[in-house]
Amino acid sequence: MVPQVPLGEVEPGATVRLERISEDVEVDMDALLYLDEHGFVPGATATVAARVPDGTLVLAVGEATVAFGPDLARHLFVAVV
Repeated sequence: MVPQVPLGEVEPGATVRLERISEDVEVDMDALLYLDEHGFVPGATATVAARVPDGTLVLAVGEATVAFGPDLARHLFVAVV
């Protein structure tokens, strides 16, 4: 089994696969919709493109770039692949 870590702990340049989301996000319809609209759902892969000074992560998901604030990123569990 591949170890899972919070997305917020991953360094830029890493490729990750979303493994699971926390229960806090599962009940947040806005967060679920944001993830779905940007294609970052369990099983999806992305590359961490950057981390800005406030802790926001920018991910390359498919052809798009998507920003994840630190609060959301700590509730998304990924495997580095």
